[in-house]
Amino acid sequence: MIVIWGFKALMKAIGQGRFFCPHEGGDRGYRMMQARRWFTFFWIPLIPLKTLGEYVECASCGASYEPRVLELPTNAHMEDRLTRALRHVVVAMLRADGRIDPAEKEAAVEVVTRFGLDGYDLATLETDLEQLSVSDLDDELVGVGEMLSTQGQEAVVAACLLLASADGHVDERELEMVVRAGRSLGMSPAHVRGVLAEMTQEKQQRSS
Repeated sequence: MIVIWGFKALMKAIGQGRFFCPHEGGDRGYRMMQARRWFTFFWIPLIPLKTLGEYVECASCGASYEPRVLELPTNAHMEDRLTRALRHVVVAMLRADGRIDPAEKEAAVEVVTRFGLDGYDLATLETDLEQLSVSDLDDELVGVGEMLSTQGQEAVVAACLLLASADGHVDERELEMVVRAGRSLGMSPAHVRGVLAEMTQEKQQRSS
């Protein structure tokens, strides 16, 4: 009688989820795959032996990656972080001068909506004003600043100035808050002042 035995590596899916696929450049589903050696008898795997390794497989394009690829933030995660940070910015700017008028609230809703948060309205803003803390602003913006391009950082600072000027007047406390937001995003004070100067000049040119 001929006895045929040996070893064979088999793949098994041990998990799944969503991740940012570097090959396709977007959020996709993935499978966490595990390679394991088996003892085979007549080509039938009978005894699981040593685990050979694990890798992430994109369910869309089939590309394989080291498990550390899961440490990359997904687009959905980045959008959520940006939205949350922007809502903190809005609250901080509205509270900066100690008074909030209807024009500022309308500008706040416009700013948040412009950044892509559909369904944000005055009722949601009122809830944010009650629940969000200005003291959390720096922590919220630090992580977002690392994800944004220079143009993205400047867009947030521009939004801050828009909110500050919504009531027709920008005071020192509001300017200080704008600079604080820019610094938390990773911008230098000179960079922030440059953005503010450019916006002021453009506003004067439109009004002349």
